Amino acid sequence: MRSKSRGDDAIKRSGLNWIVLRPGLVIGPNAYGGSTLLRMMAAFPWAHVPAFAGKRIQTVAISDVVQVVLEAAAGRLPVRIDVDLVASKTATLQQLIDRLRVWMGFSPAPISIAVPRFAVGIVSWFADQLGHLGWRSPLRSTALLALDSEVLGDAAKLRQLRDAELMSLEQTLAAMPATIQERWFASLALLMPLLVATLSLFWLLSGLFGALSMDRAAAVLP
Repeated sequence: MRSKSRGDDAIKRSGLNWIVLRPGLVIGPNAYGGSTLLRMMAAFPWAHVPAFAGKRIQTVAISDVVQVVLEAAAGRLPVRIDVDLVASKTATLQQLIDRLRVWMGFSPAPISIAVPRFAVGIVSWFADQLGHLGWRSPLRSTALLALDSEVLGDAAKLRQLRDAELMSLEQTLAAMPATIQERWFASLALLMPLLVATLSLFWLLSGLFGALSMDRAAAVLP
C-alpha cells in the first residue's frame, strides 16, 4: 500500500494528465488475492469460521473497473482526479461471506466458530513462511491486514462524475452465476496447504533416502 501511494504521488508531481483510480475489493469470475480468501472462508464445511467478522467492506465488479478505465483512457473523465471505485453499499465481512456462500450454492452453516485473533496471527505467520518457499497463500499477513483495516471508499465522487452507480455486490454476483468450478475451487483451496505439505515431504524424503542409499538410487535410473 505504501509503495502504491508513493507511485501515485510521483505521477501527480510529474505534470502529466493523470487519473488515479482506487478500487475496493474487486469481485470477478476469477479468484485472486482477497477474493480467494473469502471464497475459502465461504466454503468452510458445517460451520462459519469468522475472523474480522464485523469489518466493513465495499466491493466493485471487475467489469465496472474495466469500464471506468476505458472511460478514463477515452477522455470521458476529467483529468487530475483521485477517485475510489467502490459500490455505494457497505457490507460486513460476515455478510459478504454469507452472500458468497449462497452464490456458490452451499447450504447455510448450522454453527459459528469465532476465530481468536492470536490464531489468525499464527496462521498468517506460517503462510508468510510458505511464501518464502514459493507458495503465495491467500492467508498471508498482508491480505489479512487489509481485511482488518477495512476496505472502504467514497462512492459519491465518481457517481457525480459519471452520473451512474457502480454495481452493488448483489448485482455483481447476479451478473456472473457460479458454476461447479467455483464450488470445487473454493472447497479444494481449503486443502491446498495439506497438499503442498504432502508433496514437499514426499520429495524431501525421496532425496534423503536416495542420498542414504546412493547405489540403489542410481540403479533405478536405467
